[in-house]
Amino acid sequence: MKNPKNALLGGKSRFLKIFTKVINEDPKNRPIITHRHSIAPSNLKSQYLNTHFGPNGVEVEDEGFFTVEDLITRIDFLINLPYEIAAYILMFVDFQTLCRMARVSRAWYCISRDNELWHSMYVMSEGWKTNIPKDVLTGDVDWKNLFKNRHTLATRWKKGECEKRYLKGHLDSVYCIQFDEHKIVTGSRDKTIKFWDINTGNCFQTLYGHDLSVLCLQYNEKIMVSGSSDTTIIIWDMQNYNQSVSQIRRLSGHSAGVLDICFDGNHIVSCSKDSTIKVWDVNTGECLRTLVGHRGPVNAVQLHGNRIISASGDALIKLWDLEKGFCIRDFIGHTRGLACVQFDGKWVVSGSNDKTIKIWDVETALCIRTLEGHTDLVRTIHFDEDKIVSGSYDQTVKVWDLKTGKQLLDFKNGHTSWVFDVQFSTTKIVSELSSLTVDASELMSNGELDSGKVTALKQQVFTLRHDLAEKSALLTNVQKQLNRHQPITMQSESTTGRVIEHLQAEIDFLKKELTESKSQIHAAKVARERSERQVQEHLASHQKLRLEINSLERMLERKERQSKELEEISKDLEKKNSDMKFERDNANTKSRQSELKVSDLHRKTQEALAAKEKAEYEYTLLSKEIQTFKNRYAKDIEIVKKEFKTLREEMNSTSRALEDVVLMTSIRIEELTTERKDEINNIESIHSKLQENQEKYAAKLLNEIEIMKKGVAYSNQKTIEHTEQVAKIKAETAGKLNWLKRIERAKQEA
Repeated sequence: MKNPKNALLGGKSRFLKIFTKVINEDPKNRPIITHRHSIAPSNLKSQYLNTHFGPNGVEVEDEGFFTVEDLITRIDFLINLPYEIAAYILMFVDFQTLCRMARVSRAWYCISRDNELWHSMYVMSEGWKTNIPKDVLTGDVDWKNLFKNRHTLATRWKKGECEKRYLKGHLDSVYCIQFDEHKIVTGSRDKTIKFWDINTGNCFQTLYGHDLSVLCLQYNEKIMVSGSSDTTIIIWDMQNYNQSVSQIRRLSGHSAGVLDICFDGNHIVSCSKDSTIKVWDVNTGECLRTLVGHRGPVNAVQLHGNRIISASGDALIKLWDLEKGFCIRDFIGHTRGLACVQFDGKWVVSGSNDKTIKIWDVETALCIRTLEGHTDLVRTIHFDEDKIVSGSYDQTVKVWDLKTGKQLLDFKNGHTSWVFDVQFSTTKIVSELSSLTVDASELMSNGELDSGKVTALKQQVFTLRHDLAEKSALLTNVQKQLNRHQPITMQSESTTGRVIEHLQAEIDFLKKELTESKSQIHAAKVARERSERQVQEHLASHQKLRLEINSLERMLERKERQSKELEEISKDLEKKNSDMKFERDNANTKSRQSELKVSDLHRKTQEALAAKEKAEYEYTLLSKEIQTFKNRYAKDIEIVKKEFKTLREEMNSTSRALEDVVLMTSIRIEELTTERKDEINNIESIHSKLQENQEKYAAKLLNEIEIMKKGVAYSNQKTIEHTEQVAKIKAETAGKLNWLKRIERAKQEA
């Protein structure tokens, strides 16, 4: 058998020569050449061009498409849009779709790698809360890589995929745990506190100080506070924890073991088996107050702002005021004693010996939701704004959705004893002695066909098509040979025998070739079916493009709605402007009224001055009368003098009072005038700014709407061209079917 590639491209096949001539003579067949060149193997493309267009050929891009415009038949609505609009459109697709779109072409790949695009996708991803990278102030953030890491992490949280590590070093049960990005701190029944390197799992520090089991601990950058069954609390210096951790002071006051502890910058709150809660000064170690109210051991306590939440073996949860020391309200609902509680200011989550977890509203003390799934006492819980992680005496760790109460994960394997404490972050869950670590690694999309597979599929289709052409030519040759070997008249018996033997051998050989041709025709039929499936895939992509166009149309509708909203805003602004104008008119009216009041006060002042002058005139007349009657009424002179002196003092005081009134009135008038002028200036400046912002926003929005309309029109045009291409592919497929039918008829005739 001949190599199909050599038969097709070597120039010896008569079928290829005829086919090439027909295509070159008919310009309508150029799209077929373009398509076949695009799916041809890379090592055969140059020979293919030489066959069809001569030795010079045509320049071809790396992706396999002709650079000559009249030979290109492809639809790419995205690359013809402005870069910013294309990136904006891609913001509305999901992560998996964006990864697939990056494989369409080099241009789409470049757009899909836009850092701002991935930044937007990261920010808009619901429920993702991550610390800002440390290099955000000193360099660029690779948002795509950060998004992939967070997507991988979220997927592993959903599936429970994790790496388990066991930290071995304590001699007895581990009762309490806390960790950060560098270390894990554990307290044990063996009376010690151990520090572990979170990356290597090695113990690098062991603290001795308690006489009995370490039941609880909490630390920050400066101090660590631990509580023990020996009824004491120890405050440790944590500033140089890598080198040494020393005791600052020991607090004594409880009459039984300290079961839980928490602190902030000013207070330490501890609870005990003696049914009390104590509040200590973190700086002096002084016991500030003791909270009494529980009738059983207080197993857990939490501090948030000025509120304390406590859980007890009496099946009650109590909310306390830190400063005043009284109980605000009780949370009633558990049927057995409580072992753990956590409080974030809005929600209270509790775990109990009744095997349930309850979520409470802190303001109403009502149970919002009850989570059931554990088969024994719920010993420890930890939650954030999305999920709850719980540990139980049933030797399991479970993860729950805080909003719905649905159980997300169940880690049944990993513990061989009770789970006493559990803590988690975005990447780790640490419980008792187990560290379940989820590494942020690159996520590979499932169900996607990579570029290598696509290339292999194209090569296979190309080879099968040309195998079909070769077999068709072979069948034609067989038919011609059969026609040449018709029965003839032999003159001698020996010659006839040799001819018959020769013909029989040749017929056997041709039958064998025909059998092989049948099998290869069957393979060609399979290839044809595969080609039909590819047509269906093209139709599916066309449908997807139509959906994208519909999405753009919906986006345009949203923009139009926004335009209408803008018009409504404009109307509201006009209304506000009219209101402001009305207020300004009112201010002017008040100003005029103030001026009238000023003129009235001025008039009254003039009247007072006139009254003063009149009084002075009367005083002069009175003086004359006094002088006249002085001699006549000598005895009454002293009395009159006294009365006159009194009257003069009253007049002077009245005059001073009037002057003060006039002065205060003028000052107040100036203040009112200044205030009214400032108000009028502020109103005018606000009005001008509002009008300017309104015009700018309206112009910007109208510009965006115009750009989107152009993009949608261009996409519709490209969709029509794509539909025409699909129709051409269907026509080509129909031609191939007719060709196969002719081959089958030729085979039957043979």
